[in-house]
Amino acid sequence: MIYPDYGGEQLRNIIEQRKINTSWQNKLKNSTSWFLFIRLDFIENIYDITTKFYRQIEEEKEVNLKQPNIIDLPIDSSAFYIELLQTFLFVKGMVHRSKNKPRLTILLSCWDKPNYPPSTIPSSVLELTMPLFCN
Repeated sequence: MIYPDYGGEQLRNIIEQRKINTSWQNKLKNSTSWFLFIRLDFIENIYDITTKFYRQIEEEKEVNLKQPNIIDLPIDSSAFYIELLQTFLFVKGMVHRSKNKPRLTILLSCWDKPNYPPSTIPSSVLELTMPLFCN
């Protein structure tokens, strides 16, 4: 198994900068299988845009009417991982319906941190936590 040495910041930079270095490009193009590590206890909860977002705006307006409001929306973890995989597929030269896509294995890291009951099925937790990504 060959994998690039990376930190989580590198993955975020791929999405933010829309750029993948040559070493990663070569590894992606020559790969047949991918492992994606996801730490579920770090997944960011997304606000309901129809309720909490607008309420947050109104609360901030009341607190400080003199300064412009800057609201940082949380990054949707599902969207982040979907975009990451789509970027990798693009670099690999894969089209949407291609039958030769690399095999993808999702590994849920630090599974012991959230203290799930022993009978918990990892794929069920992933589906509940990141339904968009699972679909």
